[in-house]
Amino acid sequence: YILRTETDQTSATVTDLKYRVNVNDFAHEAAKSLEMNEVGICNISTRSPIAFDPFAENRTTGAFILIDRITNATVGAGMILHSLRRAENIHWQSLDVGKRARADMKNQRPAVFWFTGLSGSGKSTIANLFEKKLFATGRHTYILDGDNVRHGLNR
Repeated sequence: YILRTETDQTSATVTDLKYRVNVNDFAHEAAKSLEMNEVGICNISTRSPIAFDPFAENRTTGAFILIDRITNATVGAGMILHSLRRAENIHWQSLDVGKRARADMKNQRPAVFWFTGLSGSGKSTIANLFEKKLFATGRHTYILDGDNVRHGLNR
């Protein structure tokens, strides 16, 4: 999406739909998506920082619209409650073996290939075939499949 505020415009992604709000009794309802005119609470990630005030403090600079990138149609409107808080205790870990040393040792340029798509669309099958081709040329490879991550990496 394109997220547009009074002062900014940037690419944005809805990263988490927390819940839908029932407009009749304000109950929170589980939802995976929102239909036309439904209300929900969600997290949105923007490509670049935006200037805003919480909607409760300023209705103009605390509001936004979401625009479909393909059709350029407005598909949503919202109120900014607050920015997402980041943990203060997370720091970059310095490493003794860096990317360059690892690449030199393996005699290959590091790369990540990310296969995305709907569940059941063949991502894992394509990734397996791709890995097999790379492996056949002597490349060091590893597939990190989403289902395997969800089952546990260390099992």
